[in-house]
Amino acid sequence: MEEQEIIGKNILLIIPHPDDETFIAGGTIYKNQRLGGKTSIVCASLGERGTLYLPHKMTKKELMNARKKEIEMVAKYLKVNNLFTFKFPDGELNLYKKEIFNRALKIADKLNPDLIISFDKFGLSGHRDHIAISKISKKICRKLKISFYTATISPKISPGFEEAVKNRKRGNHYKKKIKYSKPDVKIKINSKIKLKAFSFYKTQGADKNPFRGMPELFKREILKAEYFTRRI
Repeated sequence: MEEQEIIGKNILLIIPHPDDETFIAGGTIYKNQRLGGKTSIVCASLGERGTLYLPHKMTKKELMNARKKEIEMVAKYLKVNNLFTFKFPDGELNLYKKEIFNRALKIADKLNPDLIISFDKFGLSGHRDHIAISKISKKICRKLKISFYTATISPKISPGFEEAVKNRKRGNHYKKKIKYSKPDVKIKINSKIKLKAFSFYKTQGADKNPFRGMPELFKREILKAEYFTRRI
């Protein structure tokens, strides 16, 4: 589980929604930047369906603008080199895989990253948007012959994590089946950095409690390290 597989490299994250970058790799992004690496993010949607924890009523356009500003603030805080935000429909990314692939491929080809980080085929939570982005990311890696890493979780919490995830699910955007892969890389992270990055996501209530519904053990593990499995 050597950190240098990822840290200090030219990394491209491909994610479906604002805040996904922080959940799966916020600490890794910060550490990579500090140790001489570069990080770019492609975000496929602006998360306009994320209305569950809104502090006040917002129109769809207002929420999209707010979440765009939030991920921009996070990118600035984590010192991300490049941020690309698309406006494909939140919750419907599976219907736009070809379009997202073409746009993200051009960016990846130009940036020439050492590796791409995204979700695995189960989307970590079973979210269909996560799964769609996983397929797109893997396809780009194969096309450009780039290493592909997917986010996973600490082996200490994987047996019970699925139940915690189920308790957080809302709507019909999730698949029932979830599995967690054995990690190849463990990145020890600064918990304060990750929590600070989450604090920018006020529309999602992450400034108050980004891990609602999760047992204390899970919260502690998620703030101690981030885990990745090498796929290609």
